[in-house]
Amino acid sequence: MLRNKPEAATMNYFISPPEKTDLKIESAQLINALKAEWSNIDIQTRDNPERVYSFSFRIPLKNSFLEGSLERAGQCVVLDGDVRNCAKFALWLCSLLDSQHKLLFYDEAYSATVELGSETTEHDLIQYFMSLEDTP
Repeated sequence: MLRNKPEAATMNYFISPPEKTDLKIESAQLINALKAEWSNIDIQTRDNPERVYSFSFRIPLKNSFLEGSLERAGQCVVLDGDVRNCAKFALWLCSLLDSQHKLLFYDEAYSATVELGSETTEHDLIQYFMSLEDTP
């Protein structure tokens, strides 16, 4: 009998520096990069300066969706989805940004934090967060 990979629960994951920096992810540049990578993406801009996020997106994937938002100050991207999809996205985002900025990938409970670097792999992120789900 074949066993499928265990399904990870969807949850919020964050990509941000560990503290305030001069990092500023520009909305227009990120939107262009997202559209170039995923032509079927749905993007909703948030023009109200009182809103926390400057835009939100939804990427249809093979068997699910990945949803995300860029925090208005350009310091944080929030993702909602399966850890496998979020890990891929995190590494893709890091490839667009200047490597001088230290970035963390963490869950909404801040129970796990991984520094994203040039040596970080998708497998590293997935294994780390999936192992947390197996811990009683």
